[in-house]
Amino acid sequence: NGLISPLAFGETGVKGRIHNVLKYKKPAVWVSAAAIAAVIVAALLLLPNAARDANTIAATVTENITLEYSDESGVYTEIYLKKTTDGSVTLLTEDGAEIITAEDVIPLPYVYAVKTNGKYDLLDKTSYTKTSSVAYDEIYCQKYPDGRLATSVMKGRAGQYWGLISAQGASLTNPQTQPFEDIQLNTYEEVWPIIAVIQAGRYGAIDYNGQRVIEAGFDYLAMDVYNVPNTVFVLDRGAWGALKLDQNLVVPGIDYSLTPPAGIIQNAAIFAQAAADNTRLALFDLAIQYRFDYVPFFTEGNAPPSSSEYLNYAFAMNLDNWGDAKGTMSKTYVEDVIQTHFKVINIVHEAPIRGWNFDGLNYTAVAGEMKEKPVYVLNDLRVRARVIEGEPVVYEATMTYCGLAIGKRASDEDMIRIREEIMNGNYSSLSSLQHESFMYSLNDNGEPVFIAHTLIDDEEL
Repeated sequence: NGLISPLAFGETGVKGRIHNVLKYKKPAVWVSAAAIAAVIVAALLLLPNAARDANTIAATVTENITLEYSDESGVYTEIYLKKTTDGSVTLLTEDGAEIITAEDVIPLPYVYAVKTNGKYDLLDKTSYTKTSSVAYDEIYCQKYPDGRLATSVMKGRAGQYWGLISAQGASLTNPQTQPFEDIQLNTYEEVWPIIAVIQAGRYGAIDYNGQRVIEAGFDYLAMDVYNVPNTVFVLDRGAWGALKLDQNLVVPGIDYSLTPPAGIIQNAAIFAQAAADNTRLALFDLAIQYRFDYVPFFTEGNAPPSSSEYLNYAFAMNLDNWGDAKGTMSKTYVEDVIQTHFKVINIVHEAPIRGWNFDGLNYTAVAGEMKEKPVYVLNDLRVRARVIEGEPVVYEATMTYCGLAIGKRASDEDMIRIREEIMNGNYSSLSSLQHESFMYSLNDNGEPVFIAHTLIDDEEL
């Protein structure tokens, strides 16, 4: 592939080893890596200490990671050792010197992605200081067919949305103020002057500094950089046209007399539908993760101040993690949930007439039953135009709250099947219960902040 070691450039290992990892996460692989060169070695050792439980087993998994990247100063090959023991990951140099230990560590060309408390922070590889204020759920760095990692930009997901990140770890777009369902980085090292993005199921484009070039309002867009340079072909509500980019990436307007090459037309239907499907699934997942079924009903600017309106929501948000404390929530926890997900300034702590008791410090549940995970189907998603630059984008999602057509409660297996059916446009197993509207923005962690939640009459839908 033409790659040579840094020594051929007169280097002495100043840059060290190239950093990135093939990061596998279900349901999808998002953190990209150059190569994993060695076989995983697992050592299962029975601890000899008689004072410890004889059934205790210490498991260590070691990976040798070989990565490659290039920039204006040369082509680099770097090797790391990654050891995993009891859920803790330690990254070491090729010689075995420890670099950092965390829940996970992913080396990238110029930064480390370090996972603590379930989120990835990007740290400078020399100073170990954070390069971004955004904590990400996933990091993706593209890899070219010859195995080299990109050294221009990468992307990270915070909550449901993606942000553009420089190779040095700086956040170029914030998932709160520019929430993209996808940022489509090129797999091949083509000279695209723009990066396609998807927002609210519509295509737009940004530049490599994260600045918006084309508003997200198209069914699809693509370029043929070799045959038709500086031209962005767009599918605008079924009609093809083209946007001409000048040297400053200024777009004057759509020229509907220009039609794209056949290959772009063939791909358009597939990708446009995929964008809509991805949005529908993203909202399906968001409704489950943030328990839309327990969001109280209120109009914009009128979020209820009473804590009693949010107790079931706060409880459902942590339903699987209460352990021995199940049924008890601290006043502090309830306040944190309300202030994170609702615009309530002065919270009035009180228990409702039924369901909860409050002693001034803790809320205790009275025996009752919680609902199963909700099934919401997206009907329409709109983005409210920002009045002030930099303020959070506001989404208005019209959704149908559903139950199973056969009347039973949805099991985990049912939810997996329903998700697949929704992805394929099949709603035959669902029964419509009511139509609801959710208005929300996203905080710095990509979590919804609810602005309004109302019922919709069938006539309004």
